[in-house]
Amino acid sequence: MLKKPNNPGLKKLPTKVRNKMGYAKSGGKVSSVKTVNAPKGFHWMKKGKEFKLMKNPSTGYKPHKGATLKASFPIQKVHKG
Repeated sequence: MLKKPNNPGLKKLPTKVRNKMGYAKSGGKVSSVKTVNAPKGFHWMKKGKEFKLMKNPSTGYKPHKGATLKASFPIQKVHKG
């Protein structure tokens, strides 16, 4: 929980300025993307907009073309269909 301002002068500041200072923010934007870590022993392979899981070799993960340990997925807000 964020702390309430105890300085009466803060109330006179614009909300945007107070929020940047970290005092009594109300809400906030929800990210429209979720980042997911690959399970232990695997990494993500990206081709275009598609992701697939690939098992790490016995020597361990090494970065290569299309490989990543984290994948970002868009969040669908409404069911379609």
